[in-house]
Amino acid sequence: MTNARSVLLPMILILLMLPLAMAAGDDAVLARIGQKSFTVADFNRWVTYNPEAGREAVQKDNKRKANMLNQIITGMVVADIARKESFDRRPDVREKTEHLVNNFLSLEYLDKVVAAEVKASDDDIRRYYEGNLDQFLEKEAVKASHILISVSRDASDADKAAARQTTAELLERIRGGESFEKLASVYSADPGSRGQGGSLGWFGHGRMVAECDEVVFSLKPGEISDIVETKFGYHIIRLDERREAAPKPLEAVRSTIEERVTRMQRVDAVDAFVKNAMKEAGAEIDLEVLVGSDPHFATQ
Repeated sequence: MTNARSVLLPMILILLMLPLAMAAGDDAVLARIGQKSFTVADFNRWVTYNPEAGREAVQKDNKRKANMLNQIITGMVVADIARKESFDRRPDVREKTEHLVNNFLSLEYLDKVVAAEVKASDDDIRRYYEGNLDQFLEKEAVKASHILISVSRDASDADKAAARQTTAELLERIRGGESFEKLASVYSADPGSRGQGGSLGWFGHGRMVAECDEVVFSLKPGEISDIVETKFGYHIIRLDERREAAPKPLEAVRSTIEERVTRMQRVDAVDAFVKNAMKEAGAEIDLEVLVGSDPHFATQ
């Protein structure tokens, strides 16, 4: 019980005090180890050592902040004890430490030196865009209006016939020159579009129920449909405008392409750097000794 309390109490105190400390400024002391202070600035710097997603998670969650601070300080304290006892000089520990350092240094160097120097040029971006236009297509879309005369699914045949007759009369009036918008604002049962004179705005395939979707995409701009029956009732649809499928302008997708091409080029740059470094170092790897004749590891 004593051990549990000794762990939980500092954690609780940190959780309570951390927001106040973070608000006090970069030089506010979060923890002390003897005469050594650990400040908000120190903590924020340690946060940046995490991947971006990890940084965001820590910054948004006080419990994560508290856990991280506790781990940092605990790690420092225990590591100091290990060094004082020369634990870090044990052959197995030194070998593992060297392995961890090598991995860390190589990854940091490749990321912050080799890859960081690579950035897609304007010509690279344009070439990728022109060679992959199908990836940036703006799908076909239409701007349409409709009038809905609603009828419930369980309505009697007489009620359905009356609703259809009302729809037919409206269609005749529209084709006779009366305002579609005015009639929609008075008669349409669709609350989402009635106030806009029946306008549904711009939309792509699948926005409307299947029966209406098929009709609206078959119309020409300005054309008015025959009566369309759906589970909601009876519709009159007018196609106002059509926008054919076409590539988005380069400027609209430039940042996406720049990120994508830069990422690919950085992978290539890192691969080329590693191959050259291995060659200059005279490094050779013989996988056969390790895995035998496994075809998955056949030399390319």
